[in-house]
Amino acid sequence: MNRKFTEDYLVICVSGFFGGVVLASTWADLSLYRLGFTALIPIIVMIRVVAIRAVGLCFCAGIAWMWIFGHFGVPTRIPESCFNTNVAAQARVADFPEVYAGFNDLRLQRVELELASLDRDECQLIQRARVFYDGEIPLRLGQVLTLEMVLKRESGLANFAPDASAANSAVDRRFVRGSVTRLVSVVDAPTRFEFWRERLSSAVQQHPRLSDATKGLIGALLVADKRYLPESLARVTRELGIGHLLVVSGLHISLVGAGSLWLARLVVYPLSWWLWPQAIRVMAGLIGLLAASSYAGLAGFSLPTQRALLAFSIWWIVHILGRGSYRFRVFALVLLTLVVVNPLIVLSVSFWMSFTAVFGVLWVLQASLTGPQDTSLLRTQTLICVLLAPLMTHTFLGFSPASIPANIVAIPVATFCWVPLTLLGGLFSILGFGELSDLCWRLVGFTVDLIMNHGVPLLPNELLMPMALPWYSAAILTLTVMLCLLPVGSFRRSGMLASGGLLFALTLLTPPKSGAKLTVFDVGQGSSALFEADGRRLLFDLGGGIPEVFYRFDNSVYPYLLKHRIDHVDTVAVSHDDFDHSGGADSSRFYLTWDQWISPDPMRPGSQPCRTGRVERWSEQVQLSWLSGLPASSMSSDNDRSCVIKIEAYGRSILITGDIGKQHERELVRYWREELRADFLVVGHHGSNTSTGATFLKWVQPDYAIISAGFQNPFNHPSAEVLARLEAVNSQILNTADTGALQFEWEDTKALQTLISRRDWARFWQRNYSD
Repeated sequence: MNRKFTEDYLVICVSGFFGGVVLASTWADLSLYRLGFTALIPIIVMIRVVAIRAVGLCFCAGIAWMWIFGHFGVPTRIPESCFNTNVAAQARVADFPEVYAGFNDLRLQRVELELASLDRDECQLIQRARVFYDGEIPLRLGQVLTLEMVLKRESGLANFAPDASAANSAVDRRFVRGSVTRLVSVVDAPTRFEFWRERLSSAVQQHPRLSDATKGLIGALLVADKRYLPESLARVTRELGIGHLLVVSGLHISLVGAGSLWLARLVVYPLSWWLWPQAIRVMAGLIGLLAASSYAGLAGFSLPTQRALLAFSIWWIVHILGRGSYRFRVFALVLLTLVVVNPLIVLSVSFWMSFTAVFGVLWVLQASLTGPQDTSLLRTQTLICVLLAPLMTHTFLGFSPASIPANIVAIPVATFCWVPLTLLGGLFSILGFGELSDLCWRLVGFTVDLIMNHGVPLLPNELLMPMALPWYSAAILTLTVMLCLLPVGSFRRSGMLASGGLLFALTLLTPPKSGAKLTVFDVGQGSSALFEADGRRLLFDLGGGIPEVFYRFDNSVYPYLLKHRIDHVDTVAVSHDDFDHSGGADSSRFYLTWDQWISPDPMRPGSQPCRTGRVERWSEQVQLSWLSGLPASSMSSDNDRSCVIKIEAYGRSILITGDIGKQHERELVRYWREELRADFLVVGHHGSNTSTGATFLKWVQPDYAIISAGFQNPFNHPSAEVLARLEAVNSQILNTADTGALQFEWEDTKALQTLISRRDWARFWQRNYSD
């Protein structure tokens, strides 16, 4: 291989390799036949165009590497003997424990553990786990625990829309979770970095002169401690699209490394009269690398900081070797190294954001070199924000018109004020100069309080417009912006803009569909379903979660609604007030509008109770019948007050019963009898033995029994008795804990189509969780 190929085709080869890895990450499995692409190698070799041959060979190499890594590089195939039984282990607390208020005033601590040893040899592959501890001992970063715990697979949620939590678990190679059953011993044994992370975090939070917003921001930037970020600050940064500035990542590590390198050159420069110039560059680079590594250590060596540190190291080495003149080659080399080390990194949102931003910088600079010589900071930053807008809209399921001006203002403020002053304050605190540390942090606090007290109140209440942008639409929009930056004439630029806009508009067109569709979401231990027919929609139940902590609606129902551009439903029905059915109504992402809200309890102004016997006819083919619903004033239990609905559409019927018990089921049988017959039954109370009695099933006779339950839930739902009763009436049992979300689609002239998320939609890194 000659030098010309090495230099000129590096970017091309890396592009092909990266494309192969990205394609393989979308596969449902890693079967041997997936390597069939490599059979094209003999054909590719015969291609005479060198660039195409290089791309093809590297593309096949990327596919092969993901296949190898998926089989041998990550512990997805963990023996069943490791789960659902007490396992003794020794582990280190690897990050700041987070405290949650659980149900019944229970105090839960969520802890990230690095496992040093387990008492089962076959479980030694497990290196990381996220566990919950409900004991009284407060846990701290750096403690070594001897404990007993019950491990479970990290199942994630599998819906017909992206789930960032499952992808992040795969990237972090964390495939198990668990609960601590017994804490045997706790020993404080922090590393040097862990000691200073804990100490600096405490110093910030105990500072008497800083506001809560300032403490939260300094803690996040200094030691990656986001536990104390006020919800007001988190919401504003999220909706303005500047939340990335509060996560220690490439921007922060590069700033520290490059700034330290520059300062080191100034300090070492007087020695240039007797030192070899290359030695000065090496010394300055080592100092910059040491500073960047120290900051990454204070941030906990999280995956984004590891990625940024590796990228900075490669950039420095390439420049020391004198090979950094062409920026895209350095970019390609960094990208190749990261993807080879961990190809699953392509699942990470932060990876795409960081590398798209860097690529945008390089593209703008390159376009400026060949076109108008305008490389002003304002112009460059504006163009990068425009380039990132489609990706941010696709990733965060929304677009804020204020995000571009917000980033133009916030990035310089964070770069030249918040990050330097925060780190200087931390350094002075470590060295014992308390007054200087206090001065630096108070200067940060002055700007933060100025923004929070005088800038934020001027903003509208809703900054983020919910919007779903398919990846291909985002790609077309980004490519169009990039092409328009090229130094071409105004006529060609207008043509590219018009063509790109037309293609983008075509990707958003969705032809109207006839017939009926039922989607049962995977919301864990809860319930939510969407029925659609003839252009109308009913959303029944909203999932659960933990109040004021997280809502299952946010990463299951919400992405699906946005993906299909649903912002209005005809009816929202909440079966009853239990949080696992109604929780999504409290989510900040519950943006829907509706014509009517139906629930036993008045959850919304104008909400109506379920009225037994009420019938709604949507069309000649679609009818909704409310079979039961007791008012909140009833003496019945919350579960028995559940709304019960039967939906008849295009020759098939659906029965949803909420959480009613067997006694109430018998009352329905006495009143409705044959009217209870249904093709689909959403099984009551998540499969609990308190519901779905034999008499009730005798009259319903469902073809499909759908159970909405959490994966390995603590209630052991569904019960064996319920499963036996369903089998006795020859129902096909579908449990969302195993199948993920379910979708049924039919009409008069077409057979029933069934989609099972974990079978038909999930990727291999999701499927392996529940194999």
